[in-house]
Amino acid sequence: MITTKDVWAIMTPDKKLEKLSEALAQLKEIDTPKSKLKTKIDQGRLASVKKDLEQFVINAVGWESDRQLTRHY
Repeated sequence: MITTKDVWAIMTPDKKLEKLSEALAQLKEIDTPKSKLKTKIDQGRLASVKKDLEQFVINAVGWESDRQLTRHY
């Protein structure tokens, strides 16, 4: 899930919510002990995917926080 700050800025609030919800759902699925993802051949990539998803969530929260701050100044 690659989204830059510029792409995030032009998304509608509904699309932002959808993207963030997808990322959180995928993180939850990765952390589930009996996840279907863990039975696949590519399961070794899950650590890298998880890291990317976590970074996206952190970035998205930061971008929204920055947007809120700039609206008030």
